[in-house]
Amino acid sequence: MFFGANASSPEHVGIYTGTVNGVPMMINAPFTGAYTRSDPVSMASNLIGYYHYTL
Repeated sequence: MFFGANASSPEHVGIYTGTVNGVPMMINAPFTGAYTRSDPVSMASNLIGYYHYTL
């Protein structure tokens, strides 16, 4: 998942992990130097888009 003002300047990236109790979740580090953690996708309001890769 890519977050930011527009597609040419993403500011944040998260990995979608599915839903927990109906809440879409992602793994991300919310800022430089932070540990990675599981957060709701809604914690970042500027979703640009996402890419789905299937093996």
